[in-house]
Amino acid sequence: MAEQATHGFTRRSFIKGAAVLTATGALVGCSPQTQNLEKAEPQKEAPETQIFSGVCRGNCAGGCFLNVHVRDGQVVRTSMREMPDPQYNRICMKGLSHPYRIYSDERLKYPLRRAGERGSDEWERISWDEALDEIAEKWNGYVKEFGPTSVGLFTGSGNYGLVNGMSVGGVTSRFLAASGIAYLNQTVDAAANFATSRLLGMGYYSTGNEPADMMNAKTILIWGANPAISQIQNMHFLMEARDNGTKLIAIDPMFSQTAARSDEWVPVKPGTDGALAFGMMNYIVEQGWHDLDFLREHSVAACLVKEADGKFLRQADLDGSQPSADDAKNAATSLVMGKDGTPGIVGEVADPELEGSYEVEGIKVSTAYQLLLDRIAEYPVSKAAEITGVSEDLIKDVAEQYARNTPSSIYTFFGIDHYWNGHWSQGCLATLAVITGNVGKAGAFCGFQECLGSGLGNAVLASPEGAPGQAAKYNAPFLTKAFDEGEYAGQPFNLKMAMFSHTNAVTNMADRNDTLSWMNRCEFLVGADMLMTDTMRYCDIVLPVAHWFEKEDVFMSYATHPFALLQEKAIEPAFESRADIDIFNDLADRIGCGDLFKITTEEYLEQVFQTKQAQAMGADLATLREKKAVRQAGKEGEAYVYGEGGVFATTSKLAELYVENPVGSNPYTEGWDLAKEHLAYWEPALQVGDESRREKYPIQLLSEHSRFRTHTQWFEADMLKEIDTEPFIKLSPADAAAYGIAEGDRVKAYNELGSVVLTAQINSGLPEGMATCPKGWEAGEFIEGSFTELFTKEGNPFCSNQAYFDCTVAIEKL
Repeated sequence: MAEQATHGFTRRSFIKGAAVLTATGALVGCSPQTQNLEKAEPQKEAPETQIFSGVCRGNCAGGCFLNVHVRDGQVVRTSMREMPDPQYNRICMKGLSHPYRIYSDERLKYPLRRAGERGSDEWERISWDEALDEIAEKWNGYVKEFGPTSVGLFTGSGNYGLVNGMSVGGVTSRFLAASGIAYLNQTVDAAANFATSRLLGMGYYSTGNEPADMMNAKTILIWGANPAISQIQNMHFLMEARDNGTKLIAIDPMFSQTAARSDEWVPVKPGTDGALAFGMMNYIVEQGWHDLDFLREHSVAACLVKEADGKFLRQADLDGSQPSADDAKNAATSLVMGKDGTPGIVGEVADPELEGSYEVEGIKVSTAYQLLLDRIAEYPVSKAAEITGVSEDLIKDVAEQYARNTPSSIYTFFGIDHYWNGHWSQGCLATLAVITGNVGKAGAFCGFQECLGSGLGNAVLASPEGAPGQAAKYNAPFLTKAFDEGEYAGQPFNLKMAMFSHTNAVTNMADRNDTLSWMNRCEFLVGADMLMTDTMRYCDIVLPVAHWFEKEDVFMSYATHPFALLQEKAIEPAFESRADIDIFNDLADRIGCGDLFKITTEEYLEQVFQTKQAQAMGADLATLREKKAVRQAGKEGEAYVYGEGGVFATTSKLAELYVENPVGSNPYTEGWDLAKEHLAYWEPALQVGDESRREKYPIQLLSEHSRFRTHTQWFEADMLKEIDTEPFIKLSPADAAAYGIAEGDRVKAYNELGSVVLTAQINSGLPEGMATCPKGWEAGEFIEGSFTELFTKEGNPFCSNQAYFDCTVAIEKL
């Protein structure tokens, strides 16, 4: 196939001509790869190589500990570095390719000002002072005339550094709090976290036990996850557990690489996972395999719920007193029914009733568990089988293994989250875990294994003393609506300026054209990145950010291992790039919040490691710098267990399978239906579950993770591009035959939002009616169009979330 031109150049001609173009000033923001890699090649008489500790800290949940090999001030290679616990030693091809990232031709070299139309890639080089002065002038002018909500910060997950990145309490959190501007919330990967946090007290990122604990499970449901591709550093734990006798059951619409390595595959229809969980619960309850002792002692199952308003019954309801605000939000202050028919406070009544409806002093109540049983009764196995496409026998078999071959775990990731009904389905999974007592124990969890641990960053940076805090929070899918109406959720809206940091919103957000629409309605756009991404191309000022190895940092968030790791500064920032914290420090001075924000890396780390959280870890900064790695969750030789002993991070310390006061993340409350939010609930997905839509757009299009990229990161690593040559659309054999498509043909996928043209591959692991494409490719890498044009920005009326998998398209051979 002929190489495709992008923006007037082919990629090959771009690389060949980059040096000439740079010399003429036409590409002052980028550096030719060949020029920089030549500097890093070993010399005949090479001096001694220095080795620094480093961390690969993108959004893949790996958190790999690396050796960064430096010679003559250049990174020449990376290698795996030994962890304190060697079973967490890890590196992948992305970690090995970092020299290609540092010395990429896509690297931003200098601050740039737009010289043509937005998106035209026409730039002029400016100095840092010019860039920051212009940003501050615009910023201060907008805030003075229109208030702090006229400026917004859009952040993503491009760097999970504690100082310079998106770790909890990191630089962007501090800057938002100190500057008092608006937060532009991307609303990605939010549904599962939302659902699990209200049941188990923390988002599902952190409700998994330590990965090494999987050896203690007898059954693991890998549900909506493909760790063989997406969390490859966890896969060896799963394989070792299977070799040790653990039963692995993959629940996935497609026969994935993980399903191929499991003992059993459950081919569930897309978007019907909640219904499958309901069918399993129905059968488990029918057979008496639920854990009644766990429900009584460690959940709100016995709490009495008032028929009139759906609130828990409290003593104040009986004696006419007024409960405190704290008591009214705490399920542990509610009443349960004793065996003698006398109500009492949770924890003070031995062996309370779990089932039944009652009248207490004229107030009609039912136990929370009775209400759940009524909901579960709506989904007999036969109905679940009809909805999910899974046979009744298989549903019963999986339910029995999960409930009886215990302890059991549910290993889940974004396969359920990325649907319009994602938070409902995820709530069903968490409820299934609670009623069987498969949570809070060794070998038993429901969620993912981030091992959040100490939360050190939040102790220091999240909100500096005296900071005004963010002025507003705007969910990105509603920004076009807000521009159209001049208000957001009933409040005046007048966004004039947006700054993008640690994100590539244009390529990652659903409905690319809508993202560009609201961006172009902002008068001024600022971007900070290491690379010239699609998002940077639409900014008015672009700031070059240093690579991870060019600044000191600590990594301790979003990794499937329990360690805090030190990133030493291995080399000086290339060209004129700067560390994130230095950029924000200088900007804070210019916009008048320097006294609140300003902090050096050294000061920050010193403060972090003087906190009670650090002392509880037995760690200090000197120890971290000496050892480079310290455990932040669990104890040496003892795997961390979330909610151990059935004590969860909820206000009541109980598993709250009934949510007394549900609050949505979608600000438009007129769309809320609280009847769907108190208990486990399910209804069909938006597009995938719409039979009438499937007549026009019959193919579900899934975005899948790649071994070669983390979202849009690593698109610049030519070492990986030699393997991962272009984005493909993968089709089932049945669909390929129906459309007359052969391997290598060009295929157009389209719907009412947009289109993309890709090369076809045939994949026998896909069911009929489903196609996939790897995410993370920039627009210029497609033959035509862009993949993210096709995804709807429409979110659930209660839970704002990007429903990437809830997408249907039509396809045609070109």
